[in-house]
Amino acid sequence: MLFRSKMKKTIVALAMALSTVTAVAADLPSKTTPNAPASPFGALANPSKYVGVNAGGAVKDGINVDAPWTVGIVGGANIVTAGPLGFGVEGTYDYKEGKTHTVMGNGIASFAVGSFTPYVLAGAGYQWDKSGANAIDEKVWNIGAGLKYAFTKTLEVDTRYRRIENWERSRQDDRLTLGVNYKF
Repeated sequence: MLFRSKMKKTIVALAMALSTVTAVAADLPSKTTPNAPASPFGALANPSKYVGVNAGGAVKDGINVDAPWTVGIVGGANIVTAGPLGFGVEGTYDYKEGKTHTVMGNGIASFAVGSFTPYVLAGAGYQWDKSGANAIDEKVWNIGAGLKYAFTKTLEVDTRYRRIENWERSRQDDRLTLGVNYKF
């Protein structure tokens, strides 16, 4: 009996202590997480980044006639979105059979329709091939179009066609590639 009486007093004391702590905590000022800095694009900004790999071939080649394949990497960011419309930037590096290297910076305009995102691109860069008779070292530009299909929120298939020309327009290279991008 004595034990039960002490137990009841202990439980009552604990309950009163807990209610006091809860009441004191309720009177503390609330803390909120600070807002992220405002975007220069206002409500249109929805940045997302991606990296990917691709492989393909030359449709028409004015550089190395016997160079049918190309491989590359891509990295970019979708900077502005307004509903289904988007604008982004990307950098690409391509290695083409015959030792041709191409580095590009592109602007991309896209329009998302469900899991599909068709896009157009344009940009400028540099291309070199220091091997033998086909040696080149030149500034280039490109235009193109593509279609991305999102399998998941983080993985997408990217197929694209690009027309690459030097600034003098004396040499053109049409490339068709298929790649996989990881979005983060």
